[in-house]
Amino acid sequence: MEISIANEDQMKVWARRFTKTIKPNTLILLEGDLGVGKTFLVSQILQALGNSEACSPTYSLHNSYVCDDILVEHFDLYRLESVADLEAAGFFDIMSETNTIIFVEWADRLPNKVLPFGKEIIRIAIHLDGEIRKLNIEEL
Repeated sequence: MEISIANEDQMKVWARRFTKTIKPNTLILLEGDLGVGKTFLVSQILQALGNSEACSPTYSLHNSYVCDDILVEHFDLYRLESVADLEAAGFFDIMSETNTIIFVEWADRLPNKVLPFGKEIIRIAIHLDGEIRKLNIEEL
C-alpha cells in the first residue's frame, strides 16, 4: 500500500491512525534517505501512545520508552558497523520479548538473517516525490 503525505500535519494524522493498528509483538522496519521523516514518524507514533519524550537514538543506537503497559524499543542503525553492535545494544534480547513494539530506522542495514520469527513485521519505506512523502507499507 502507498500513502502520500503532503506535510507534517498529515503525517501526524496518519501516525495516529496507524498507531491504532499496531499490536505488541510487532517489528516496524523503517527505510528511507536521511531527513525523509523516519524519526519524526516514530515520535508521532510514540506521542499517540502517550509518550512525548522521543528522540533519535542515532548516537546511542537504542532508546526504550514505556507507553502505558507496552514497552517501545527504538533502534537507529545509521551508525551500525557490525552485527556485534546489535548484540551490544541488546537487539537480540529485545527481539525475544513479546510485549514490545520495536522500531528499526535504517532497517536496510539489518542483515536479513537476524529478522525474528514469531513477530508481525511491517516495512515502511519513505521517499520524497518532490515535496510529497510517499510511504510504501508492506506486511512481511
